[in-house]
Order: sequence, then structure tokens, then C-alpha cells
Amino acid sequence: MRTPLPTLASCLLFAVPLAAQDTPPMPDNSATMAKLGWMVGNWVGEGAMQGYGDYTFRYELSWTMNKNFMKADYWMKVGGDVIWHDTGMLGWDKDQQKFVSFVFGIDGTIGGGAELDQTEVGVPADAQAFVIDGQTTGNSPWKKFRTVIVKIDDDTLSIDTLTLQGEKWVSLDKTTAKREKTAEKANDNAATSQPTSAGADKD
Repeated sequence: MRTPLPTLASCLLFAVPLAAQDTPPMPDNSATMAKLGWMVGNWVGEGAMQGYGDYTFRYELSWTMNKNFMKADYWMKVGGDVIWHDTGMLGWDKDQQKFVSFVFGIDGTIGGGAELDQTEVGVPADAQAFVIDGQTTGNSPWKKFRTVIVKIDDDTLSIDTLTLQGEKWVSLDKTTAKREKTAEKANDNAATSQPTSAGADKD
């Protein structure tokens, strides 16, 4: 009596675990990104800018894609109305060995930049800070910009946005952001997803 050939289903059943064992670990930048973990949270504050007057802002920084990236959402309001909103992603570029950022504005502006040594903008080397040096395309009047974020304490950030005017970097508005206590744990929930057995992200 001939032994029946294994069915396709049974072959696949045994092949999947073997394939999973042979698959190398997925590259991961989360350990490097963790250096910026002090920025994660929901931050609020107020300021004044020429052409806009007094405004309030909300800045949400949250982990995504298994903490390989940080998502950034910024809202600016005048009189309760949103006059600006941008959303972006921050990640680690292994080729450049730098943090990089891409931002998309409510008016169609696209911005992108890379990490800059904080001492170049006057921030002491021993301060916990993050600086992006970038440029924009589209409708923004500020074609070159620098965003300087400095940790004051666990619940306070200093945020300064500078633009290049001629040959001089000028601050548009330096603000202080306070952590929103009611949502300080919200970001952790979105960052705990794990890859499937095939290495796909659930986030």
C-alpha cells in the first residue's frame, strides 16, 4: 500500500514555524529612540507671535510603531479657533547616524530636517535638549527653520522656533510648555504593540 502524499495544508502547517525560526530578528531603533523619551507626553502653553497676537498651543508627542518612531502633533489657537496644525514623525536615520524629522502642515507645507548639535544654538552640552535644523517647501514663509526643545524639569519644556532671516537666525517665539497631567500615561498604551509571528507591526 502506498503512503499518501502529505496534503498542502499539512506542509504549510509545519513550514510556518520553520520559516519563523529561520527569519532573522527585525531591525529595531527603539533603544536609540529611547534617548528622546523625556519629550513624550501632552504639553500645553501660550505665547505671542507677530501677526497672530496671543495664542495657546497643544503639543502631543507619542510613541508609535513599537517605539521606533515618535509622532508629533501641534495645534495653535487664537480666540479658541485653530489657526495652525501640523503633524509629523521623528525617527533615527542609521545611515546619517542622526535623528530626522518630517512635518506636514495644515496649509500644505512640508518640512524636513535632521538633528543639529545643540551647542550650535547656544544650549550647553550637558543640557537635555533636542534641536532640529530643517527647511520647508510649499506655502510657509519660513523656508529654513530650527526647533529647539530643552528640558527644564520632568513637567516643563522650553520650546523655541527660529527662522533664517537674511544671514541671521531669529526667534519667532520662545515658549514654555507644561505637561498635561491628565494624559501623561496615554502614550504608553499606544506603544506596547508587539510584532506578529511574521514580524508585522500591529500599531
